[in-house]
Amino acid sequence: AAAPASVLQAPGYNRPLFAAGLARALIDMGVRCVVAAGWAVDDEPAALFASRFYEALLSGQRFIEAVGVARLATWQNHPGSNTWAAYQCYGDPDWRWRQRVGDVASGR
Repeated sequence: AAAPASVLQAPGYNRPLFAAGLARALIDMGVRCVVAAGWAVDDEPAALFASRFYEALLSGQRFIEAVGVARLATWQNHPGSNTWAAYQCYGDPDWRWRQRVGDVASGR
């Protein structure tokens, strides 16, 4: 017997709409920023996107800047892939990752 088709491959399935709905649900639950792929991505470009995105965030760049850095690096290094454009970004564009100092249990 043939394996059942994935819901992601079902006729009429809308990946970008699903990504947007998932992002909205996460933001409604309190997540500040979401990056969701609107279509299938290639492994190597996706790994580069993620690396550059998190490097930029950890260096203090704003969410929107980190996305831009990651997209540009991915586009420049993998010109034959559209992975750089797959990422839909939602939330606060000015959000920055900040390391909390102190004991989380103490409330500081």
